Amino acid sequence: MGVDVVTHIKVYVKCKSSKKKEKIKVICCNNDKCKQKKVEISSNNKYCAFCGNKLGTVNKYIETSTVDTCTVTDDTDMINIYCIDDKEFDYFISDSEKNCPLDEIVVDAKYSNPFACEIDYKKIPEQINWFKKTFSKEIKKLEKAYGPKNVEICFGVIHEVS
Repeated sequence: MGVDVVTHIKVYVKCKSSKKKEKIKVICCNNDKCKQKKVEISSNNKYCAFCGNKLGTVNKYIETSTVDTCTVTDDTDMINIYCIDDKEFDYFISDSEKNCPLDEIVVDAKYSNPFACEIDYKKIPEQINWFKKTFSKEIKKLEKAYGPKNVEICFGVIHEVS
């Protein structure tokens, strides 16, 4: 098992995500004198390893996205890129550049040597228009899920770690 680090310079979709609080039950020690009180335990134990008290459950609230980024688009050519540092936005890129007017620039950190790459900035609007046309159905699905004001087509750098 390894880590892939890839940098894309291309068109992408940036969606402002909305969050909701979700209540879940977690297993923990409820002993007021235990130093592990209300600390989530992810084992099959029935008793606290620190104080020996029988484990119980408490409600915990977690923040989740109102949109399931894995299923919001049906097109296998449009994929979600998870950005751990950006909890405000969800990002989607094309996984296929068929007939794209500007060659995709991809830097795979495992195999790349230092290089220079010139970007023809005059072709960026052409590429954005190509993207909007090619992925119009998927963009409409994103606009329906996130709201039209929360979906933006951008050109820039996407750094992916998977």
